[in-house]
Amino acid sequence: MSASDSQVMGAAARAAANLRSGHDLAMPAAISQRFALLRFPLIVAVVYIHSFVTTVGMSSFRIGNMYSSPESWMVREFFSQELCRVAVPGFFLISGYLFFWNFHGTLAEYGSRLKKRVPTLLIPYLLWNLLVIGLYAALQSLPAASSFVSGQNVPVSQFGALDWLDQFVGWRRYPAAYQFWFIRDLMVLVLLALPAYWLLRAASHVVMVLMLAAWFLQVLPGIPPFDEPPLFFMAGAYIAFHRLDLSALDRVGPWAAVLTLLLAALSTLNAVYEWGFGAAPHQIMILSGLISAYWLAGMVPSRPTLHRGLLWAASASFFVFAAHEPLMMGMRKLIYYVVRPDATGALVLYFVIPLLVIGVCLLVWSALRIVLPRTLAVLTGGRL
Repeated sequence: MSASDSQVMGAAARAAANLRSGHDLAMPAAISQRFALLRFPLIVAVVYIHSFVTTVGMSSFRIGNMYSSPESWMVREFFSQELCRVAVPGFFLISGYLFFWNFHGTLAEYGSRLKKRVPTLLIPYLLWNLLVIGLYAALQSLPAASSFVSGQNVPVSQFGALDWLDQFVGWRRYPAAYQFWFIRDLMVLVLLALPAYWLLRAASHVVMVLMLAAWFLQVLPGIPPFDEPPLFFMAGAYIAFHRLDLSALDRVGPWAAVLTLLLAALSTLNAVYEWGFGAAPHQIMILSGLISAYWLAGMVPSRPTLHRGLLWAASASFFVFAAHEPLMMGMRKLIYYVVRPDATGALVLYFVIPLLVIGVCLLVWSALRIVLPRTLAVLTGGRL
């Protein structure tokens, strides 16, 4: 046995001993750094998921057709509905890992972690939904902006109690700031973290196998615990609970990246031409995509300029997440109203509009960081 092998085995033995004794360990620097480097690329992917639509609704007519061009459909499907779909499971996995690292399942620790997430999750969730409701109320009250409002939703001035509840809870639809369904689901998962810990203590391997099987077999799709949010949150919790070493993923990273591209192409063709393969190619693509994303993040530190840029942008990730909609919807409506793009033009705008939106968000975030840092801190849960 080599000296390096002895060191690795010794480190593993110490980690196992600490886990059994309940001692805290510092989060592995390689993992925390890669998670930080992935924050902004994953947010960019989320923006492109929401860019899939190539039609807009005005008050009395629509512009564009999402499926008029098979070529445009396939390109958008490949990026938005396949490759970029790795982002949301990735964020849930990271969230589960961060919550469960050094979590020992005591009531005091559970209460402390919940308390910390009031300013980081609950307050931004409430504030951004209020801002979006206020924006829609203003647009609905301005005659000059009325033509840009689809009119499909109940006016804010006519909201009843259930409508207000729906805007914040999203029980019949998404919340007012619809991308915040992620934060809503994350808050529910955080509330359930204590029983989740008990499950991990009792039968972690069995729980993960059953959840993966239910997901692959599409048992009650869209209904927890059979859907992606609880599965990948628990996957992150499982990795943290067992303090797994993720460095081994680097050995399969290049192969996972190739597999991800091939499966994304197969799943795209399956969706467009209805080949009948079901969800399996897409699901395996998500798993291989997570591995390849982690591997790619490990290559970033060797490129200093990119490394600094991604760490800077990581601080702005939550603001981009929170502000990109309805900004992108409004920008798309305005550009489509002026340009009236054909299928080719709509495909070009599919790539361009998200870049414009992200650029605007970064500029506004940078300005608020200087002019109104305390306000920005509240809006982003202290993420500056």
